[in-house]
Amino acid sequence: MKATLKLLRVKHYIKNILIFIPFIFGTNLGLHKIENMFVAFFAFSFMASTIYILNDLKDVEKDRLHPVKKNRPIASGKVSKGAAITIAILLFIASVVLNFLASGSCASFIWLGIYFVLNLLYSLKLKEVPIIDIAVLVAFYIIRVYYGAAVATVPVSSWLFLTIMSAAMFLAFSKRRNELKRRGASSREVLKFYSLRFLDKFMYLSLAVTTVFYSLWAVEQENKCFAYTIPLLLMILIRYCLVIETTDNDDPVEIVTKDKMMLLFEIAYVLFGMGIVIFNILA
Repeated sequence: MKATLKLLRVKHYIKNILIFIPFIFGTNLGLHKIENMFVAFFAFSFMASTIYILNDLKDVEKDRLHPVKKNRPIASGKVSKGAAITIAILLFIASVVLNFLASGSCASFIWLGIYFVLNLLYSLKLKEVPIIDIAVLVAFYIIRVYYGAAVATVPVSSWLFLTIMSAAMFLAFSKRRNELKRRGASSREVLKFYSLRFLDKFMYLSLAVTTVFYSLWAVEQENKCFAYTIPLLLMILIRYCLVIETTDNDDPVEIVTKDKMMLLFEIAYVLFGMGIVIFNILA
């Protein structure tokens, strides 16, 4: 069971919380839609796990030669190739069924399909093309938001789109930066085209515009209290930068879930933000 959960990369499901953002800040909230959003969360997560398994099957021989990746379930032999294929098929079917139950809209299936196909293209070739690899990583985050919007049937504001896009660029550049810093250019084909100086510049450029876009989104909200979430977001971003600069950790999920100070800022942000949303509903 532990090996299977590791195969599914369950810890990465935290990224899929993004699908809730359009619903939380939408105007047509309802109990039935809350249930739909949770079903959609697992639909998207199961599709993501399907992709992870396919990637591991594709790279199994290379992973067995890697000092860290050799411990992955398929590469280590803890999960057989046959079992992994069966799990991937079942997850794909479950994802489609859950998406139908959550929404059934054409738009939600389109976004789910785009995510699946783009992941396959990324795995086959796009991850080796400089700049395009960054753009695809950014697209994965944006797709999550628009998938959530399709399920909740709410629009995505321009400022929210720009905030998610720039924040995703910040995460993507910082990930590549620490991959290069930690393992060197030989660890990933595309890293041969990058330098720490280049990645640093665009990482902090993305950070700057993220702050601007989020601030513009916050002050334009009907409830002006959202402006008070800006300092909390800044603390999260500053702490993230400190971790990136002082360690060689290249996994955004580990950084946002294991750093205690960042968790404190994140909890404060969520509690304050949810307080505002609940106040809006009751008002």
